[in-house]
Parts: sequence; C-alpha cells; structure tokens
Amino acid sequence: MPTGRRAVHAVIVNYNSADDLKSCVRSLLLEEIATVTIVDNDSAAGERDMLESIRQMDERVAVHFEAVNRGFGHGVNTCVRLISAAADEDLVWIVNPDIVVHPGSLSVLVSALDHFDVVSPVILTGNPADEWVWYGGGETDVERGVTTTWSAADLGDDPVAVSFVTGAAPMMELATWKNVGGFREDLFLYWEDAELGLRMLDRGMVLAVVPSATVWHRVGGSGERSGKSPAYYFYMQRNRLFVCGARSSRLGVLVGRGARYTGRLLVAALREPNGRAKKVWANVRGMAAGMLGSYT
Repeated sequence: MPTGRRAVHAVIVNYNSADDLKSCVRSLLLEEIATVTIVDNDSAAGERDMLESIRQMDERVAVHFEAVNRGFGHGVNTCVRLISAAADEDLVWIVNPDIVVHPGSLSVLVSALDHFDVVSPVILTGNPADEWVWYGGGETDVERGVTTTWSAADLGDDPVAVSFVTGAAPMMELATWKNVGGFREDLFLYWEDAELGLRMLDRGMVLAVVPSATVWHRVGGSGERSGKSPAYYFYMQRNRLFVCGARSSRLGVLVGRGARYTGRLLVAALREPNGRAKKVWANVRGMAAGMLGSYT
C-alpha cells in the first residue's frame, strides 16, 4: 500500500458545467492540490470564455479543449495523460465538475490510501440546510445489472470496504490507474465507474469509502435541468448489459433477475415531465444495442 507524502492531481471532465466548475475548482485550490487538469468535451460555444477565466484563477489550473465529445471515460483518460508532472506514486483525484470539496477532506483521503487502493469521500447532495447522503459506499450486483448505494444509516466512523465506488470523486495512486488501464472508453457515458471497480476487484485491489471525508455534489450537473436526457436512458440500459452481462447473462440482466431495474428505467421515462416518447425509445434502443453488442 502507498505511504509517504505524495502530490495530488485533480482531473475534471467538463461538459456544459462551467458555472458549477468554478465553485469546484475554488474548493480544490483551498486544499493541498498540486494541479487541476480540466478536459472540456466540446461544450457549447459560450463555455470557452468561462473556462478560460477558470484557467486564470491559479497557475495550477490547466484546460484542454476537445474538438469532439468522446465521452466521460475518454475525457478522464485524456486528463490523466496530460498530467506530465505526476510520478507513479502521486495521487489522481477524479472529480465531477459539480462537486464542492469540504475543507480537510483531501488530506483525510490521502491518509486512507495508506490502507486501501482506491478511496472515495462520502458524497452529500441537496440544499445546504437539508443535505442528505447521495453516496456512502455501495456495491455492484452483476446478476441484476444494478449498482446500489448506502445511506447515512449504513455509515460508522471508519473507512469501509466496498465493491462500487462512484466516478464522482474517487482517489488513487497514478500507478493503480495505470495498472488497470483507466476507464473503458467504448461505454461513452455511465457504468464506467462500476466496470473499473470490477476490474480492480479482479486484481485483488481494495476499494473503500471514507466517512470522515465529505464533498457536496449537485447531482446531474452536466445533464438536463428538468428530468433525465434520452442519452441517460440509452446508455444506462445498454451499458448495464455490456458490463454486467459479460459477467453473468445479458438476458438475465434484461428480463431475469435484472427485470425489475429494466422496468424501473422504462417507468422513469414514462414519468418524465417532457420528451417522454424520445426517452422511452432511448430505453428500447439501449436494450437492443446491449443485447446485440452494438454501439448505436
């Protein structure tokens, strides 16, 4: 396990989230962060000026603009490759742009990496006066094709080993990242974190959530402000079949033990405040693509 003082390099993938990103970067710069590397996944034209202003906040901040959106996994992998100053024993902290780091949480996570291979803070969301735990640890069920997360009731004071670490704020050694090869880029969006965690577990690595480290997350910061997008439904259905079906049965994930979650996604689309037909169709397309092993 890693020991000693190591530099921490934050990596962030931005897609139309510059308003949130500014708060995120400010909170990171208040911690002992070595660099903040941002990859913009071909956001709307107005984002570039905002990202340039974020770049000017501190010499530790770097921004790279992608000409095409190749997805979250590709964006994170690119971010890590751009950290030229990082040594293998240094730490990589993948941070969603709508995360705000609570003071002192970075150093708590760094200390926890003396005992674990990958660590995550507890992730809070909601209004400041009424925050609740969005992620307090979790597990991946490959038979049902679902990840489940734990609430505050499941947490004690000490770090807890988990089988699922959300991609919103995991920290690890650069050597660990290189060992597993980073995120799987063909998933494009959603399930990259669960798939990476499963590969880590295959290698005997230990993942953990650290209750004494906390961040705040505005859930859905890069998505639609009202409801989920058609892309959400397509990739959630397709990728759960890709990732979990490879370890169990695609048919089982779709209509066997995973049938309840398949149905939940369909019902959620039917209850959307707008664009219901497109979102139901995205569900169907995702299921077909997942069963056929195609990407569209």
